[in-house]
Amino acid sequence: MGSPESEDWLSNDETQHRVTIASFYMAKFEVTQKQWREITGKNPSNFTGDKLPVESITWLEAIEFCNALSKRDGRTPVYTIRDGGNTITWNRSANGYRLPTEAEWEYAARS
Repeated sequence: MGSPESEDWLSNDETQHRVTIASFYMAKFEVTQKQWREITGKNPSNFTGDKLPVESITWLEAIEFCNALSKRDGRTPVYTIRDGGNTITWNRSANGYRLPTEAEWEYAARS
């Protein structure tokens, strides 16, 4: 993880280091506004269009979407949300949808 010394956008506080991640699945495309609206009933995006990616959402809204999508597809939700979103737990054995970890995201972005 982390940027190599030769990368243009290297930050001063970034140190490249090796991590090991388990295999994972990731959607090929971003969640569209149409998909978001089908699950949540609303569209928070500033730049609207059914095929455009959803934007202007919080991390909490994203994990709530993951749980709702999981329920719709008959999967076990990954996240437990308590205290109005102040306490979030991740059930790693659940088969529902989730956001990628930082390491997974970087691996997918660099692949």
